[in-house]
Amino acid sequence: MKLSDRGILEHFRGTLVLRPGIYRSGNPYGDYETTEKQGIGHKKPALRKLYDAEKVGFHPKERVLGISMGKQIRRIYPYSELHKRLGKDGGKFTDRVDDQEVIIEFRPEYQWAQARDANGTVLNRPYSYIFAVYQHIPDIEIYRNDLPN
Repeated sequence: MKLSDRGILEHFRGTLVLRPGIYRSGNPYGDYETTEKQGIGHKKPALRKLYDAEKVGFHPKERVLGISMGKQIRRIYPYSELHKRLGKDGGKFTDRVDDQEVIIEFRPEYQWAQARDANGTVLNRPYSYIFAVYQHIPDIEIYRNDLPN
């Protein structure tokens, strides 16, 4: 069965299909990325800690690149810190995570970031918001650009 918008609506009655152009803002999530609202309303029983923007120093919806070593996220890279490090054109830099060389690439025009090891293996997880990672891993290491501008 090939699922088009129509096919989905026929086979899964009551489903809402998000299509470009049907929302005035072009974004079906509205202002979600800019508000302080965390999550989409359901309870999160496994949370270890609530996010405190003042303490952590980033807006809750700051996008982050998470670096995984094995099955564990070891460090997160806020996109704003990558932008400070690499500028408006983006680029690459080498960092170390758990004594392993990591190559970070950031393309701000696409809001895209990726991490690879020296062999080219992708180490990152899909991007997330800092509040989501922090609530589950409150002791996560957060990359901060300490280079002078």
